[in-house]
Amino acid sequence: MKIKLHELPQKWREEANSLDDLSDYAQDNYAIRSRQWAKAAAELEAALADQWQPIETYPKNGKEFMCIDTDGNIDIQAHPMVPAPEEYTHWMPLPAPPMSDK
Repeated sequence: MKIKLHELPQKWREEANSLDDLSDYAQDNYAIRSRQWAKAAAELEAALADQWQPIETYPKNGKEFMCIDTDGNIDIQAHPMVPAPEEYTHWMPLPAPPMSDK
């Protein structure tokens, strides 16, 4: 089974959560791995946050995001405005606004 890079944080989070269903003995043995998976997921999510991601993975939480179309034009979208996959190829979060000098 192939997993795409942007799917790893969710996969690792699921693996870490599945450890909660194990016996106390197994939980003790896998506690370190669980923490490592959770940490790795958070680090990967942070790294991917500033990169273009496939349009199919755009956020559906109402936050605005940038998307790029097949001609290289950048647009701002937000769910429920659904970007058309045949028109847009990738998305990324909006950057933080500039700091005020005041």
